[in-house]
Amino acid sequence: MGNRLAAASPRPDREDLPCYGLDAELKAKAAAKYSAAAEEQAAAWIQEVTGHAVVNDFAGSLRSGAVLCDLVNCIQPGTIAKVNSPGMPFKERENISNFLRACRNFGVQEYALFSTDDLFDEKNLMSVVNCVYALGGAVQRSVPDFPGPVFGVPDTSNTKRDQKRNLGPVSQTGGLYGPLERSHVDVVSNSNVRVGGC
Repeated sequence: MGNRLAAASPRPDREDLPCYGLDAELKAKAAAKYSAAAEEQAAAWIQEVTGHAVVNDFAGSLRSGAVLCDLVNCIQPGTIAKVNSPGMPFKERENISNFLRACRNFGVQEYALFSTDDLFDEKNLMSVVNCVYALGGAVQRSVPDFPGPVFGVPDTSNTKRDQKRNLGPVSQTGGLYGPLERSHVDVVSNSNVRVGGC
């Protein structure tokens, strides 16, 4: 009986698993939208800026997030202070999250960003390619002194940047307007009395 447990079959790859219903439709739709030429161009830009080999292994080389963090640090040194080494999944996901945070800081719009699972689990690699294009365009606007190669279309829109992340604390009556005022109940008049504040 011990041999039977030791000889368990290896876990099948994602490509080997059957896909049905809505999952199959979404997979087919994503495959139809995927552009190998766009992936090659994005990989070539990343490779030229960072020096890492990305061209023939786009998903594999970017999966740990370390190359993406290096890309951001090549664009503007010190943007991501600590890049985790590959090997532990939660650290690799942290690298990807740090890259996405840096993209926001460079001015990449929220709709152009991808989710961590899109890259880590290879669910939607086209969104990763689109984000790299958007980053290349945002860099032309936010880091004009970047000496590296130009990539993507410069973002010259006047749309408001991610305002919801820059707001202050929430109050009970003012929504996201201002800080909550301190108050106490006066025992003599039995009314609410404001202490300091606006």
